Amino acid sequence: MFSGMWRHRIIVATVVLLAVSLAVAGCRRAEPDQSKPFGLGGDSVVVGFTPTPTASHPPTASPSEDGETQEPTTPPSNGGPDTAAGQQFFAGGSCVACHAIEGISSGSIGPELTHLGSDAAGRVPGQSAEDYIRESILDPSAFVVDGFTAGIMPPGLVSEGSDLDNLVAFLLSRQ
Repeated sequence: MFSGMWRHRIIVATVVLLAVSLAVAGCRRAEPDQSKPFGLGGDSVVVGFTPTPTASHPPTASPSEDGETQEPTTPPSNGGPDTAAGQQFFAGGSCVACHAIEGISSGSIGPELTHLGSDAAGRVPGQSAEDYIRESILDPSAFVVDGFTAGIMPPGLVSEGSDLDNLVAFLLSRQ
């Protein structure tokens, strides 16, 4: 059917095509395995998100409005939620990439959260601001703010536990 010369050309072309395909496949950047969860510290676990390393700094003293130096905020002794830890979690995690809070972050993919503590109370009739914030973090598509698309924020970025409690307390304090 094919003469010896054509058969040789077809074999060479096939080998070259195979070699190029393998070379291109070998040059592809390895994708991270997003099916395995990773921790953010505390008791939260993130699934399906590529982590970006962030620096971890111990709390430092800061001047108050009257110029006096304040000691770093420590968790409340009663074991309840800590708004300072919630702010640190927000600022040190993936939240800042999508959400804006005046003076903290400038994300624009998700809703602006500067006054979420007061705004959340009226978002869903019959639901408290705290419950609305908690549900919005755990199940972001349960209620979607006008002007935003469902499914942009993946569920599971923060799991139940002290990180969630602290984050909810921080966001609730944003009046």
